[in-house]
Amino acid sequence: MLRHVSRHPTSWQRVVGLQSLLSTTAAGRWPALSHRVQDIPHQSHTKQQLEPCQVKMRVTPLLVLTLSGMSALPADLFREYHYVDIPKTWADAQRYCRDVYVDLATVQSPAEHKRLMGIVQPSGKQAWIGLSDNLISWKWTHGNVKFNNSADYSNWKPGQPDNKDSNESCVVMQHDGLWRDENCLTDRPSVCFDGTKSKHILVDTFMTWNESKTMCRSVYTDLARVRSFDENEKIHPLLSRNAWIGLYRRKWAQWSDQTPRRFRNWDVGQPDNSGGTMRSCAAVHTSTGKWWDSACEEKLEFICQTLLPPRSRFQLRVQSEADLSQPAVQQQLLEQLRAELGARGLTDPRLRWVQTDGRTFHPETGRKAGPGN
Repeated sequence: MLRHVSRHPTSWQRVVGLQSLLSTTAAGRWPALSHRVQDIPHQSHTKQQLEPCQVKMRVTPLLVLTLSGMSALPADLFREYHYVDIPKTWADAQRYCRDVYVDLATVQSPAEHKRLMGIVQPSGKQAWIGLSDNLISWKWTHGNVKFNNSADYSNWKPGQPDNKDSNESCVVMQHDGLWRDENCLTDRPSVCFDGTKSKHILVDTFMTWNESKTMCRSVYTDLARVRSFDENEKIHPLLSRNAWIGLYRRKWAQWSDQTPRRFRNWDVGQPDNSGGTMRSCAAVHTSTGKWWDSACEEKLEFICQTLLPPRSRFQLRVQSEADLSQPAVQQQLLEQLRAELGARGLTDPRLRWVQTDGRTFHPETGRKAGPGN
């Protein structure tokens, strides 16, 4: 709720509807504002006299604008969607959107999904959106350390990880020491690490990956982290079957613009990573609105987004003996507000008056109307 209050010992008050479309500040929050409003002496002007807006002004009351509790973080931005009917691979579509708009489309709520579907033609085609499954972004649960598949030690079985059925995001070690990805809900033994004794412990109880992590952390230190060939060689002789280690990833975790995913609209059975090729990019069906996983090298039409600052509507109390119904007076107030907002770090503030009952300014109830009423 944005409240703007001005106090003056002798003048009356009017309630003003003002709509603001403001860019974010560097700190990401709306500042508190203090602004001196210049009062325009009330005179009788013709329309022709007012158009040049040459109005003599004098400084009078202090207008205090307190914009509290408003956040201008990226999550608050309004997403505007743009359909592009040029078939491209997912990566090429991403580059196009970043060059021409802002990025491939992010959809974080049913309301945004409805708006996205409002700009597509129900052609029965699929169109890329900005969601993808990062198959190389792994972490070790011990220390929450990122795993670099190119630089860090690994011992993947040939053809692994393969994300079978688009449902494998936790890692087991086989009895021969090779690694593979598996469904995290599979029950397996676990390899824990005991930091106090600097040794690895095999726990034969069959558990899911999350259950194994919880158990290892409560009894020992964590699930095993394998950083070298020597460590791998120490662990696999303990095993007679596949056992959980601490490597994992989050499926379909974030959008192209790096926003963490918090909404999904998959079709039944999706995602399934079927068809013999890796399917790790998401597309929306233009008729049903449901999401499908597709091979990222497939050429599809796509949806881009631009970001608009949030619109804020607030009431403003103004004290003045000027005729506030005059366009020149209203414009002068807007210019002063813009100048102050700009001085406070809000880039390109766009303001406009909002009318109710055909009027912008209304006398405040209980206040005596002055000559500008």
